Amino acid sequence: MANVAPAAHNVATSSYNLVQVPQSSQMPSDDAIVSAISSILASTDLASVSMKQVRDKFSHVFGIDMSPRREFINQTIQS
Repeated sequence: MANVAPAAHNVATSSYNLVQVPQSSQMPSDDAIVSAISSILASTDLASVSMKQVRDKFSHVFGIDMSPRREFINQTIQS
């Protein structure tokens, strides 16, 4: 298998819509964060999930530590 990765790839699971995910370790844009959170929340039982669980799912989708954007992510989840 080659170690060359494209600039971005699609990630899809049974619980998320198709999301374009950057392959680099750069933080995603605010628009990408809002879009991914919307996809996660649309497929999640809001009565039984915590913001931390949403952040964990979000970090898994993007494959990077999203803790530097925690405040923005929390505000987006709340709105």
